[in-house]
Amino acid sequence: MTPLYQNDRRWSSLMLGAGPSTIGRAGCVLTSLTMAARELGVRPDLLPPHANVACTLSNAFVGDELVVPQAALALGLLADEAVHGLPGDPTLATELLQRLMRGMAILRIDIDLNGTGDHSILAVSRNQDGTINCLCPAVGRVALGADLMATVDWGHKDKVTTRWVPDLKKYRVVGVRGLARPTH
Repeated sequence: MTPLYQNDRRWSSLMLGAGPSTIGRAGCVLTSLTMAARELGVRPDLLPPHANVACTLSNAFVGDELVVPQAALALGLLADEAVHGLPGDPTLATELLQRLMRGMAILRIDIDLNGTGDHSILAVSRNQDGTINCLCPAVGRVALGADLMATVDWGHKDKVTTRWVPDLKKYRVVGVRGLARPTH
């Protein structure tokens, strides 16, 4: 897996959609979709600035907010309807596991504990112990060594534990949206 960093100096200052924000400030969903398109093999060389252009040309932005189903189509992916819930809701874990069997999923997470989703990460695979490997676009290449993936630990119900920064344990999943390759 190749993690991408939304704050990569090559594209962090580029306007996200029609703005006003930039990929570096608010591009977590765009960067997650880019990583999914790469990992699922539909656009293996895609980078965030190219995804940004493709989504802009497909009218997948409202200002700097992505309309995920349209953005996914612009990048060659299919996006499920999002499922939302409270942190620790077992429905979210069930939905995530079902979506991972078909591909990957964008997790909407609540970092500041205000009850709303304020960041997105890409759930990539499930481990034998039940944890979920995720790529976080806010960390990307900045993480040390091989510790480039977070691990969602459903055993703790309401938090995502990570292997890169222990103080990010307050990540709480509040939404799940599956991403898959189109079946032809």
